[in-house]
Amino acid sequence: MNILSFKLFIAAVLLPGLLLAQLKTDPLFTSHMLLQCDHPLRFWGKNKPGQEVRAVSETIHVNGQTGADSTWMIEFPPRKPSADPFSVQFYSGQDSIRLSGLITGDVWICIGQSNMEWPFSQDQYYIKEKDSLPVAYLRLWNPGYAGKNIYGVRYPDSVRRQLNQSLFYNQGWQVCDSVHAASMSAVALYFGRRIVRETKVPVGLVQLVIGGAPLETFINPAALKSHPVFYKKMAGNWLYNDNLPVWVRQRAGVQLAGDPPLDTDEYGPVHPYKPGYVWQTALKHFFRLPVKGIIFYQGESNAQELQRVTEYPDLFTIMMENFRKESGQKALPVYYVQLSSIDSSRYKSQFWPLFRDRQRIIMERLPFSGMVVSSDAGDSTDVHPRDKKIVGERLASWALARTYRKKILASGPLPY
Repeated sequence: MNILSFKLFIAAVLLPGLLLAQLKTDPLFTSHMLLQCDHPLRFWGKNKPGQEVRAVSETIHVNGQTGADSTWMIEFPPRKPSADPFSVQFYSGQDSIRLSGLITGDVWICIGQSNMEWPFSQDQYYIKEKDSLPVAYLRLWNPGYAGKNIYGVRYPDSVRRQLNQSLFYNQGWQVCDSVHAASMSAVALYFGRRIVRETKVPVGLVQLVIGGAPLETFINPAALKSHPVFYKKMAGNWLYNDNLPVWVRQRAGVQLAGDPPLDTDEYGPVHPYKPGYVWQTALKHFFRLPVKGIIFYQGESNAQELQRVTEYPDLFTIMMENFRKESGQKALPVYYVQLSSIDSSRYKSQFWPLFRDRQRIIMERLPFSGMVVSSDAGDSTDVHPRDKKIVGERLASWALARTYRKKILASGPLPY
């Protein structure tokens, strides 16, 4: 029997059993996951209605029942932070699923556009710092997304087919080895490294970023639709809605040009920049789990028109209030980065000074927030400064001072 025949034989034997398998865990749960410590460890998924689901982790056995809607949920007791890996095995009938290499610590959601997305391998200190990550204490969720690194041209058909909620992100937890760290957010890695060094608590970094994304894509559409002013952002086809940033609509129009979109609704075709899209594809799922906090680096796409600049503090506050409501964490912290300095004669940044001031105002309005100043670490000729270390470590200063209660300065002087 040749190799091809053997593979076909194995497929013929195994495929019927795989098709009959009913037990599934939610895609959020994979091996190498970091689960939030000091909270009940909840797992959920789908199965045949009425079927019992049993779970085992070390000496703990938990049983659950699949509901009429085919969903199940199982809860283990809280665990203290630890980098010692453990496994969870799920059983139902003849089906079983094993998640291995799990650890517990603090989950930080990392949100933003290209400066948050900027990979560690392109940071100016990468060669010096690449071997200094606390590998055993860091876990990464670093998905790709449809259209990543495609700018100024029409999306190919292969990308257009991925522009839907189920295929937008490639999911899965990763260990922080040299391969996976290289493509991870440099800001997030420097942040996580300092948290680990000064607290000895493992950190899970969840990167949900889109290069060029406006703030609106991270906000729950329901929060926009119910707002007395911002409901206008959800009026008709978003590509022609003047209440949204012009630049992002123009870029999306180029990328979606040509054949009719494969996926659309009353608000227009799907795209990473569409209002609410990152919320719907990723954020709302992660907020079903407890998290420690949020770090945020975004703003360039909302800083090119005066109206978008002046509304930013209100829009940011709405986003965070909804995050806290949906997560059930009223004091969920957010630490964000003020836009850096840049030469306005070389880049369309005439509103950046005003925008930076509007970002400062957010701290006055929003409790449990903090702002990192980055003007001294900017680049006069490049919207992507290469020094991400200073940004990540300054974000960590806010978290260490305000969330971890360390006796350090959260920030330098700030005007009020």
